[in-house]
Amino acid sequence: MKVLMDGRPLLRPWMGGVPRLTSLLVPAIQQALTPDELVTVVTGLGTQRPIPNKIVAFLTWTGLFSFDRLFHEQKADALFLPNLEFVGRPQLPYALLVHDLSFLIEPRWFGWKSRLWHLLVKPRQLIQNAAHLFTVSNTSKQDLMRLLDIPAERITVIPLGLDETPPSNDTSYVLRDTRYILCLGAANHRKNTECVIAAHAELITQEKYKDVKLVITGTPEYPRPSYEELFALMRDAAVFCYPSWYEGFGMPLHEAARFGTPCIASTASSLPEIAPQGTRFASPAKPQHWLEAICQALDNRETHQTQTMLCDWNPAGSLIAQRLKDIAKT
Repeated sequence: MKVLMDGRPLLRPWMGGVPRLTSLLVPAIQQALTPDELVTVVTGLGTQRPIPNKIVAFLTWTGLFSFDRLFHEQKADALFLPNLEFVGRPQLPYALLVHDLSFLIEPRWFGWKSRLWHLLVKPRQLIQNAAHLFTVSNTSKQDLMRLLDIPAERITVIPLGLDETPPSNDTSYVLRDTRYILCLGAANHRKNTECVIAAHAELITQEKYKDVKLVITGTPEYPRPSYEELFALMRDAAVFCYPSWYEGFGMPLHEAARFGTPCIASTASSLPEIAPQGTRFASPAKPQHWLEAICQALDNRETHQTQTMLCDWNPAGSLIAQRLKDIAKT
């Protein structure tokens, strides 16, 4: 048996959660399969297939070619796609990891370039034609069933893990002797940072909280912290707020919870399902609820500490490997 894996997401680590999740998951899949059974393939200048990815996108979009045919000499039995990509109509049976369906639920959360990309990559066709689908939460599974009529038996929810990256010793992102609320993604409408901004504006009108700072990544002050820097911010935050309108999973909550940091999460989408132990919840549409939860966490940090139960990625890798073997046999 031989499975091709599209490794293009691994080449774009700066694009956020999906490439990072892929980079953490792939070693676990490799561990569950032999080196001959899983072959990671990429396109792009300077790679094993030095074809510019814009040309690959055009050829696959028009139907003139499919991604797996570029590697026909591998004589593979199946294809694994860790994310939506330009692949055309694969000739091999394939499994696809769907992280979430936010692009279908509310396109206005995305800029025009992202909306155009999602249109051209033909996600509905790619999802519906997959031999099997993996996803990251029961909420995302229900979305696949509800929005795209995918049968439940064709979807497997994988158990996610955490990496072992320690917090950085770099002090450039450490706010000494400062109480601060941490929030992510100022440039992403889906992250709904406006809700916490409104809550913080009300918070600092009270004398006992006037020193509390609001730190939001994606702003000029904190434009793009490395993961080590982000972990340091999570570790030292008084409260970590995650007011997102929609998430397939919400890994940052668990990354903050491994430090015990008090977390407040939105009641939307998968977050009540996946949040770590001790997380408080508030409506993403009601800043007053966030203000109340933030005050409670600031007043008594010890009783609002969180704890993640996520561990390693090996169970997810083993589960995906077994499904890929089943697909390769068909």
